Amino acid sequence: WVPWIKFDANKSLESAEGVLVEFYKGMKHAKVFDYQLQLEKAYGILGPDKKWTGMIGAMLRNETDIVGPFFMDERRGSVVQFVSPLDFSQLVLVTGLTSAGNYPFLIFRVFSIELWLAFLTAVFIAAGATSLIYFTLPFSFKKTKAETFLKYLWLFLMSLVGKDFGSKSSWYLRYIWSSRSFRFIQGVWLLSCFIFVNSYQGSIISSFASNRLKPKYETLEEVMEDREVDVGTYPNSFPYLCLSVCVSIF
Repeated sequence: WVPWIKFDANKSLESAEGVLVEFYKGMKHAKVFDYQLQLEKAYGILGPDKKWTGMIGAMLRNETDIVGPFFMDERRGSVVQFVSPLDFSQLVLVTGLTSAGNYPFLIFRVFSIELWLAFLTAVFIAAGATSLIYFTLPFSFKKTKAETFLKYLWLFLMSLVGKDFGSKSSWYLRYIWSSRSFRFIQGVWLLSCFIFVNSYQGSIISSFASNRLKPKYETLEEVMEDREVDVGTYPNSFPYLCLSVCVSIF
């Protein structure tokens, strides 16, 4: 017997329904892991060769990463205890994920103020050096100093998010593209961006993921406080069987 799963009259796993089945199917569709439902007789028995079959045997052979939920007798329980599972869960809440916040400037909280100052200083130095190269090279029809500096400042900022410098025929790259000094600055900057992004990739992803995707309910108290939640069960679930026994007794 598998809790939280509703079988039809034929006891077919292909036509099984319930919360656990829907959850496992969703996880399989997302390619997180594969699953296999087991009937009560497939939990495992100790054969004549002193080897366990079924789910218990799969655990002993390290063929299964996660098993459960299921009930067992004392002998089966001692085998599972010997395997030393990572954890046992008494209650699991499967809830939807909702947006936990809409703070538009979350990126400024990812890094410390010292790192932001160092980052902005590097951008200004790179933009200033490129502007100096632009005005040093001999060609006519040059832009103003303010326009040139702001353009290069924007280019170096956008390169952090993977945007290139644009067409080589543009006014800000046409005359400096073949310059060795600019090539050196560009190479050092792109290498620094690559190292910077890969070094703080985990921090960036975790900050945005924890803020944008958060369980709707984190505790049982939050579920009980929500008046719009309807508590129900399935005919084959453990609470249903317990209540059925209580009704028959009283």
